[in-house]
Amino acid sequence: MSNAIPRSKTLTNSTERGTRALIVTNVLKYAIHHRLHLFRRLVDEGYDVVLAGSGSEHEKRQLEDLGIEVRLCAVVPYRFSPLNDLALFPVICRLIRETRPDVLHLFTLKPILFGKLAAACHSRKTRPAALLLSLTGLGRLFLPEATAVQRAVRSMFLGVINRPLKGTSQLLTVETESDKDELTTMSRVRDDDIIVTNGTGVDFDAFSTAKRSGPITFLFAGRLLKSKGVLSYLEAAKIVGRDNSNTRFLIAGAIEQDDPDSVSATLMNELKQQQNCTFLGEVEAEAMPELFRKTDVVCLPTRYKEGIPRSLLEAAASGCAFIACRTPGWIETMGTDTSAGWYVEPSDVDSLVVAMRTAAENPKQTRNAGEIARRAILTSKVSCREVQNRYLDAYHQAEQAGHSKRTMLRKRRLYSHLRLGETAEQGRI
Repeated sequence: MSNAIPRSKTLTNSTERGTRALIVTNVLKYAIHHRLHLFRRLVDEGYDVVLAGSGSEHEKRQLEDLGIEVRLCAVVPYRFSPLNDLALFPVICRLIRETRPDVLHLFTLKPILFGKLAAACHSRKTRPAALLLSLTGLGRLFLPEATAVQRAVRSMFLGVINRPLKGTSQLLTVETESDKDELTTMSRVRDDDIIVTNGTGVDFDAFSTAKRSGPITFLFAGRLLKSKGVLSYLEAAKIVGRDNSNTRFLIAGAIEQDDPDSVSATLMNELKQQQNCTFLGEVEAEAMPELFRKTDVVCLPTRYKEGIPRSLLEAAASGCAFIACRTPGWIETMGTDTSAGWYVEPSDVDSLVVAMRTAAENPKQTRNAGEIARRAILTSKVSCREVQNRYLDAYHQAEQAGHSKRTMLRKRRLYSHLRLGETAEQGRI
């Protein structure tokens, strides 16, 4: 896809508008899946929303139907490619120049890196008054085993968020308290300038429980990444399935061909031959509630540094028990109590086998755990409305701080002009 930005007639040429928010993300498909409810709420609150990212004409129309102006531009997720990624910088520069946003909201690492640099290249009069930088998780860059390239990118990222822009406020959002703690430790960003959203939000009306019976069904739902534990899940399913032939094992997710951490298509074709495991491929978001209602246990043995895994949140809302690693975000949400599921060690197939075997051989206990998980998640402040409110608080806080900075700069310039005038007058005398 070309980096050229098609012009839109939706909002850019309007003479009367509310507060304009330019939101830059990487892939529209994932933005729609995770944050459509937030975009809709912003429009309802009177914001003129311009959304830029990589996507299809179908996704563009879906967003435009909500009153959102969409600019399609190429953002390659997952990999860092200097030539391709640098092309994003002039694209965001042009977006800022054409849309003149009051708030520039940047989602994920690449838009944050190049978006803030683009804002810095504009004059104080034309750059946005407020910057909102949203991290959905610290990802592979912050893992102890990060490569030299990843460590270099991490240093670039920390340098970018540490540098203030005169006349522009900056706030960060993260999904978990642990991510906030890590960022404040590694960067110079103040604790008060980071807002915790508690995930991306769960629609409790869409995800409901159902009466379950028969053999236990396990599900891995997510991108098919090695770091998310899909290979460990398959290996454990093979072992547990030998002694529990009626137990079902499902996999729902897409192979990310551009992600170096992705399971290869060749390997997945081999794994599809595993008799007791069904590969569903990528399941549309609208079909996930029904899939969760037919599932007893959702497994995510991840070592990936994500925020709060959406699949675990939606599964718990649907009455599924969990088998997961002790990732900080999930611990903050569900706690250390194992009555709602089982905790396992990352990349430890043996502990995963023990948990899956226990769940398969004790269906009543497993389904009781799912009911406990649902009760816990309903009181954990992760609903769409609560997450929307935290983002809106971030918008309002960033806007107010931005206006205060602009007012202070104007006062300083006025004072400076007055002083120069007094000096010139005294010289004439």
